[in-house]
Amino acid sequence: MSNKYLAINLIIFASLFITVELRSPIIKDAEVACYFHRAGYKICKSLKTMVKIEKVNFDLDDDQELDIVDKSISSIKPGAFNNLNITKLSLKLTDGQLDLKPDGFVGLSKLESLEINSGIVSLEPRIFAGLESLRSLTLTINGARQDFKKSLPELVLLENLTIINSNMMNINLQTFFKLYPAINKLDLSSNNITKIGQGAFSTLNSITNLIINNNKLTTLQQYTFTGLVQLSNLELSSNQLKTIEKNIFNGLYQLTKLDLSENKITDISSNAFNETSITHLSLAKNELKILKPEFFYGLNKLKIINLDYNHITYINDMTFSKITLEKLSLRHNSLQTIDRVVFRGLVTDVIDLSFNRINGITMDAFKNTTLKSLILSKDVWGFTGPVNIIVT
Repeated sequence: MSNKYLAINLIIFASLFITVELRSPIIKDAEVACYFHRAGYKICKSLKTMVKIEKVNFDLDDDQELDIVDKSISSIKPGAFNNLNITKLSLKLTDGQLDLKPDGFVGLSKLESLEINSGIVSLEPRIFAGLESLRSLTLTINGARQDFKKSLPELVLLENLTIINSNMMNINLQTFFKLYPAINKLDLSSNNITKIGQGAFSTLNSITNLIINNNKLTTLQQYTFTGLVQLSNLELSSNQLKTIEKNIFNGLYQLTKLDLSENKITDISSNAFNETSITHLSLAKNELKILKPEFFYGLNKLKIINLDYNHITYINDMTFSKITLEKLSLRHNSLQTIDRVVFRGLVTDVIDLSFNRINGITMDAFKNTTLKSLILSKDVWGFTGPVNIIVT
C-alpha cells in the first residue's frame, strides 16, 4: 500500500474514532457513566440518578440554554447543577416516578426559565430553593396532586407559571394563596379541573393572562374571578360549560379577550359580561341555537365576535343593535333566511355568513347597518345588495 493511501486510511480511521468517542460515555466505571452533551456539557449518571453536570467544552458558543432529554434518569442528586451559568433549563426525563430532592437545583442562581416534563413528580418543600432569579416555570408532571403552598413559596420573582397534567381537580383560595406576588401569566391547561371556588385567584391580583383550557369545568360560580383587577386575557376553551351566568366576570374591568370556544354553551344570562372591557369574544364551537339581545348586554367595547360552528337557526330582532363591531362571524351555522330585522341597527364592517343554509336574503336586509363586506357561500342566490359581497 502506498504512503498516499495509508495516510488517507489513517485520517478516515481517526475521524471514525472521534465520532464513536463523542457518542459514547467518556467516563464509565461501576458507579458513574458520563457523556457529552452537544452544547459542550458533560452529564454524569450513577445508575438512574443524575449526579453532576459541568461545562467542559468552552470552544463552543457560550450557550446559556441547556436541554436534557434522557428518559433513563429518575432522580437528580442535590448539587448536580452547581456553578452552571445558564438562564434556561429544560428537563425531559423519566415517564415514571421522578424523585426531586430538596435543594436539587442549588447552584442555578442565574436560572430564569425552568421546564420539567416527566412522569409523576412529588413537589416537596425546598425543591426549588436557590432559584432566586426564576421567572418562568413549566411543570408537566403526569398524575401527581400537589400542595403548591409547600413547594413553590421561594419563587418570589415568578412571572409565568404553567402546570399541565397535574391531576389538579379543585381550585380554591388556598391553592395559590399569596405565593406569587409578581406572577402575570398562569396556565392551568390540560389538567382535570372540575371546580373553581369563589375568589380562588383573588390573591393573584397581578395576573394579566389566565388560561384554563382543556379541563372538565361544567359550571362557573358567581365571582369566580374576583380580585383579578389586571386580567386582560381569559381562556376557558375546551371545557364542558353549558351556561354563562351573570356575575361570573364581574370586576374584570381590564378584560379585553375572552375565549369560551369548544364548550357546550346553550344559554347566556343577561348582563353576563357586565363590568368588562371585552373587545374579542369567541363563542365558536358551542351549542347555541338562538341568539338574543341580552346575550351581549354590557359589551360596549366589543370589536370582534366569533360564533362559528354553533347550531344557530334564528337571530332575534335587535340582537346586535347596541354593538359596534369590526367583524361578526357566523360561519358554519344553520341560518336559512336573512331579512331586514336580523341585523337591524348593527354597526360593523364585515359579516361572515359562509357555510350556512341560506336560501334567501331580502333586499333591505342590511339597510340600517354600516356593513361594508358580506361574506357568503357560493350556493346563496337571489341577493344583490349595496355591499361588497365576497363569495367563498
